[in-house]
Amino acid sequence: MDVKNLGFTPDEWRRGLIEAVAKGEVKHFVRNDGQVVVQLALFADAEQYIADQLDILQQAETTPIELFPDIWGDIKPDPSQEEALEKIAKYNIAILNGGPGTGKTTIAKTLAAAAIEAGYTVVGLAPTGIAALRLSQSLEQECTTIHRALTRTFAKDTLFLIDETSMLDVIVAAQMLARMKPGCRIVFIGDEFQLPSVGAGAFLRDILTKIPTAKLARIHRQKAGSAISEAAAAIKLGEIPAQPCDGGEWQWWEATNDDEIVSRILWLVDAAKEHLGCTQADCVVLAAQKNGTAGVNALNLALQNYWNPDDYAWAPVAIADGLEARPKDIVINNVNNYDLGIVNGEFGIVEFTDPGGLEYDVSRVAVSKKASGPVVMIVKFVDRYIGLRKHEAKRLNLGYATTVHKSQGNQWPCVIYAVTESQRRVGSRTNIYTALTRAQRYAIAVGQSSALLKYVQNAGEQNRSTTLATRLK
Repeated sequence: MDVKNLGFTPDEWRRGLIEAVAKGEVKHFVRNDGQVVVQLALFADAEQYIADQLDILQQAETTPIELFPDIWGDIKPDPSQEEALEKIAKYNIAILNGGPGTGKTTIAKTLAAAAIEAGYTVVGLAPTGIAALRLSQSLEQECTTIHRALTRTFAKDTLFLIDETSMLDVIVAAQMLARMKPGCRIVFIGDEFQLPSVGAGAFLRDILTKIPTAKLARIHRQKAGSAISEAAAAIKLGEIPAQPCDGGEWQWWEATNDDEIVSRILWLVDAAKEHLGCTQADCVVLAAQKNGTAGVNALNLALQNYWNPDDYAWAPVAIADGLEARPKDIVINNVNNYDLGIVNGEFGIVEFTDPGGLEYDVSRVAVSKKASGPVVMIVKFVDRYIGLRKHEAKRLNLGYATTVHKSQGNQWPCVIYAVTESQRRVGSRTNIYTALTRAQRYAIAVGQSSALLKYVQNAGEQNRSTTLATRLK
């Protein structure tokens, strides 16, 4: 680290570090590779607690899970799936690691059925609201966010299925493990190549070094050898994928600057609508960050004007980031609101807006009982109509475009990803890999080849300096 860029001289940095160590604010630790890591005490203590708690839970006596002969039902598993199921059923704590479409949730659901037969209660958890919602749909049972589960008490005979583990930071992981009693079982489900947590640590990467892992490689969502899977595989290796612009399922379109990137994306969205039959809900645009002329906010404004031009029939309502929403807009919720039953990352369609207040049918529209004031917006989330007041509307963003971090746990038929020099500091190998693997049918990247090279070569997200792997027993 160049401490001069932080405004300190090397001597000031050393003196400050020595003082912080003396006060117990930071701790140092020598890893197995000989590197000395200096951490805030909060993170060092969290990593040590995780290591200790995982060891206690792994060594505890548990009820065996028997895999009965017809456990798969109508599913015809391949040998790798059968082997993965046997492995995760064997250990108290295991990891199910694989890319999108490799069958992780199918195996988890099958394990859950066997665990219930053995007398376990199955609890599905995820770091975000939208990931918990997707897990609920996959497991066909109610799942919840980890934060919400921190208020609950669980019996020892519980099987925890933790989805999107790559998004877990060490603080949340430690808090979660503190709620788990010896005698439980845990399966961490994730993809080591996806973006790591926004918070500190590299939890999934580190536990992969010691926790028994079932690795899945065969893709079922897309056909084997598909262009999307081949492009994602190249990116994982730090290689530039093929760059076709032939209308196939993986495409690369060159653009020389941010303005051209936005124009090209609008052209591609129009082509997806006219030739592929994509609706505004089928096609999402992703970028590495919100700000900038080719960032999420600018893209949302351009896409709003394309998909839903203002006919001035309804007065718009202010939402997050200085933008406005009007009827027919796609919006994304940014905050878990358990009172209204909407979760962080959930998409909806605006039905009505009026900054002065709307009349509504209380039998059809749910409103918060913890707030007052006029309802200014009604949004349809899946099959529920939610009335929002002004301050609640400010928790929404337009949802035509979103960040890659926000997209995790979702899939769309068509994904378009902006690759720009202006976002090269945050653009990375894991960022573009995560973006491409959100696509079910078409993955399209638009931008500068020079930026694509920098993104693919930037493994910075994967190079976090942590100590958990060494602390694990």
